[in-house]
Amino acid sequence: MRHATPGLRSLVDAQQSALSAADFAEMLASIRSLFGKYSASLASAPPGVERARLLHHLTDQAVATAAAIPVSCSRGCSGCCHYEVEITRDEALVLAE
Repeated sequence: MRHATPGLRSLVDAQQSALSAADFAEMLASIRSLFGKYSASLASAPPGVERARLLHHLTDQAVATAAAIPVSCSRGCSGCCHYEVEITRDEALVLAE
């Protein structure tokens, strides 16, 4: 991601304020490691719709893994509903299927 969305930037700033410098650096290193892993996996797939399908498969796996983690939102919360999301043309084709 070249530029963080305002929502992501706010989340990162909040984590930086809440965590010690060492814990924040560890969190960033973990995120970078995961980003590298998933980027390499996506780069190995043929470009186009096949890569978009792989992206959605990986996303489904991550959501299933996180399903057991309790959410912190409550009645009236709409934070997730306001994330800025961009998709490629290939992802749009996969979603349309």
